[in-house]
Amino acid sequence: MTSTGIVAMPFSTRNWPGSPERRRSATGAWTIDLFRFIDWVLHLPKELDIRLQEEIVAFEESKKMPYISSIERIGEERGLQKGQAGLLIEMLQERFGLVPEPVRQQVASAALDEIHAWARKLFKADSLQAVFQ
Repeated sequence: MTSTGIVAMPFSTRNWPGSPERRRSATGAWTIDLFRFIDWVLHLPKELDIRLQEEIVAFEESKKMPYISSIERIGEERGLQKGQAGLLIEMLQERFGLVPEPVRQQVASAALDEIHAWARKLFKADSLQAVFQ
């Protein structure tokens, strides 16, 4: 690219403050993208991270605007599944002793509804095998 191309680029009409493209970029989507970038760059101490989450929730409620994309929703579901699978494995181990690796893998790869069904069976089951029948 020539030096004139580099100089001219910031002054194109797309970046001009009053241009329609610039006004469209100043929407909620732009704000969310900016927040994601800042969040990616800035790692807050635990206390401030909790405070930030509380303020985001309050902001979302005041604007009736969810701050979660489909990718984030998928990540949240995966995190929930992973956490509940881990908890079920701990509960199985507490109740029946050592949980074999194949059972751990079965639980780790299971859908949430399966994990919930197994957790309900856990309290009535006489053996580890009975939980999964």
